[in-house]
Amino acid sequence: MHTQKNIGRFWLYGLYMAVALIMLVDFALPGKVYVSEVTNVTKTRQQYYNAAGNYHYSYRVFTKAHSFPVSAEFAETLNEPSQITYTVSILFKEINRYGSPGVKPGNTYSLRLFSGLVLPVVAIAVMGIARARRKRTGTLIFIIQVFLIANTIFLVY
Repeated sequence: MHTQKNIGRFWLYGLYMAVALIMLVDFALPGKVYVSEVTNVTKTRQQYYNAAGNYHYSYRVFTKAHSFPVSAEFAETLNEPSQITYTVSILFKEINRYGSPGVKPGNTYSLRLFSGLVLPVVAIAVMGIARARRKRTGTLIFIIQVFLIANTIFLVY
């Protein structure tokens, strides 16, 4: 009975590690490159209540095919009739990198960086270490698995 439980846990860890690896590969592969004209750049004030000033601005670029968030520094360099180069991931159709035409796209939005790189690497590392050490890390593994499921839902929709 004890070995069946370990075998089941091994396959479950393997499944979640495979999901994390798919997210990582989707982020790492170059994807399809688009060069498109910027139709609109929006600046939205995001209100919240804390000691850091109670608001910040978020920027979003609109092209004919896609719209995606960009950094404030990059948004300030864009004009309405300008061009932008960006890459779209193969599996999840997320914007991986963006930049100016003629330059290899190098900017990555922070949420995409977290969902495509940081979370999968942390998940693989934590589950690998937990499997190798066989310590009681059930709660940590459960939290990582919940984050992976939420991240998968975020990337698919």
